[in-house]
Amino acid sequence: MTDKPAVRIDRITKSFKDGKNKHRTIYKDMSIDIPSGELFIILGRNGVGKSTLLKTIAGLDKNNNGTIEILGKKPGCLTRKELSSMIAFVSTEIPQINNLSVYDMVGMGRSPYTNWIGKLSPEDDEKIRESIRMVGMESFTHKDITTLSDGERQRIMIARALAQDSEIILLDEPTAFLDIPYKYEIASLLRRLSHEHGKTIVFTTHDLNIALRLADTVCIMTEGKAVYGAPEDIILNGSINYMLKDSPLHYDIYDSEIKLAATVSDTVNLICPEEIRKLLTLALERSGYSVNNNSYATVGVRYNGKVPELSFVTPERSVKFSSIGELLRYLRR
Repeated sequence: MTDKPAVRIDRITKSFKDGKNKHRTIYKDMSIDIPSGELFIILGRNGVGKSTLLKTIAGLDKNNNGTIEILGKKPGCLTRKELSSMIAFVSTEIPQINNLSVYDMVGMGRSPYTNWIGKLSPEDDEKIRESIRMVGMESFTHKDITTLSDGERQRIMIARALAQDSEIILLDEPTAFLDIPYKYEIASLLRRLSHEHGKTIVFTTHDLNIALRLADTVCIMTEGKAVYGAPEDIILNGSINYMLKDSPLHYDIYDSEIKLAATVSDTVNLICPEEIRKLLTLALERSGYSVNNNSYATVGVRYNGKVPELSFVTPERSVKFSSIGELLRYLRR
């Protein structure tokens, strides 16, 4: 890792004409430094320009003004082969080509280095197999790409980018459409590739939890601007709430989670074992109650075997429930 950023974006602007021939600006005078050898995750709502930014960095789209430097060099001064050896781009689209093996798909990443007929050398073969091994897919080497699950195909697309042997890898929504275990598996794989192999990995996502748990740097794009820093810094300085603006959500710095800004109908004191306090607090706040720790118990929880027994207590009544769901339905009434 060096002090010099892998990607330097200096005051770039991106705009285009829409279907009504009106000028639309996605972002203006935006500057970002992407550190070398880090997992850099970009967050933002739909339409803020996350995918456009990645394509611009990759040289697949042009900015209206400003400059971008890749490893200290301007893309316009590089040949396509030179740029391909420095930066790899993985889009949201995964090719569905019949009779194409995993090996062949990953081998496409070697195109910047093969001769004019595309013949693979022993060195290319070694790099392809190493890339497949790095994503843990050795046993899938000769399988048809169309027989793989979404998560497995995403691993293969990452392997193809690794086979390209570039220092920087850009990925547009690599965890989209994956179930929760696969989302974290892919994101954890990218973090490991960054930290263990020195790759600068940049990807876009809508998943705030993944970004805050795994990223070295989080960048929030909103209203044509970008704010970035360590996950803890963007929480402390309030930048994280930029992407939640005009929504019923807010990020609670004390509980380190997104919460629904519900209208508080009452304040309750929660008495329960510490290990389930957070779970019950979440349930009560979702129902519009504020939880505090005064001495007047309105909700108490105690265990009866493996089944929790909950009591909702007021000066007028005491009602017992056998599940959190029953308690919440009662509160909603």
